[in-house]
Amino acid sequence: MKLQFSKEKFPGILISFCGLDGSGKTTQIELLESWLKQKGLALTKTFQPTNEVRKTKLFRQFMDSSNHEGLEYRSLSLITVSDRLQHSRSFILPKLMNSEVVISDRYYYCALANLLSRGYMGDKWIYEIANFIPKPDVSFFIDINFDVAVNRVRNRTNEKSESIDEEFNKKLNENSICIGKSNDGVLLNGNDTINEIHNEVVYHVNKVVKRKLISQQGGSE
Repeated sequence: MKLQFSKEKFPGILISFCGLDGSGKTTQIELLESWLKQKGLALTKTFQPTNEVRKTKLFRQFMDSSNHEGLEYRSLSLITVSDRLQHSRSFILPKLMNSEVVISDRYYYCALANLLSRGYMGDKWIYEIANFIPKPDVSFFIDINFDVAVNRVRNRTNEKSESIDEEFNKKLNENSICIGKSNDGVLLNGNDTINEIHNEVVYHVNKVVKRKLISQQGGSE
């Protein structure tokens, strides 16, 4: 599950969040955005996969229906990985090279977690493509109780009746956490309070900010 990302260096800061729907990613991203703005840092929020893929017929078939008979998940994975590669190279990397902070809601790790959770354990191509993806300075993986996540999703007005595959999502959460551990990610307990999680996020991001400033000034830690 170890990914070898691009070795490119950039003056900006790349932060990613991974976790199930309802894990609290959006809340933590918004809180972090506010904290970073108070620091006076140039900031961009983004998400993966992009809307270009989310609107495709194949993506919608997988997301909106519990019946996936006749659908090949690997084909969807290839599309989303291609989208992540293009998005990383044409959108994220230029901002990082311009010394901006980029927060990504989901990242390449999520593509791997989804592929593994669908049973494609032997696919090597997804690891090879990672060589061209910028490595985040800090990656957060939110581990949360499945029932808590589902209740949060059900409380959203437009998602009350959305189909949720319990077995798959439990596998997805398990694989996501394993990927986080294998790739120096920061594991967050999604069952903690919002403020407790935010404080931990700030602690780790602040370390990256200080390290980048030292590096830009030509000093040493």
